[in-house]
Amino acid sequence: MSDWEDFCEGMGIDAHDPEQFEELLASWSREYQQEVAMAMGRVPQPRSTGLANPNCSRCGGRGYIGRYRHVEHGRCFKCFPG
Repeated sequence: MSDWEDFCEGMGIDAHDPEQFEELLASWSREYQQEVAMAMGRVPQPRSTGLANPNCSRCGGRGYIGRYRHVEHGRCFKCFPG
C-alpha cells in the first residue's frame, strides 16, 4: 500500500476518488490544506513563500485546481509559475 493509500485509509476516504480528498481539504484551514496537500505530493512545493496567493482568481488560494489534477497534479500556475 502506498503512502497516499495509507493516508486516505487513515482519513476514511477513497484513495481513488479525488473529490473526497477535496472535500476533506475544504474542511481544514487554508494553511493546513496546503501543508497536507504538499506533503502528499498533490501540489509542488513553491520556491518562494510556501503559500498560494489567498486572492488568486484561479484557485481561490488553494494552490491547486482539482479539475486540472491531470496536469502537474492540478498546480495553480498563477500562484506557482515555475
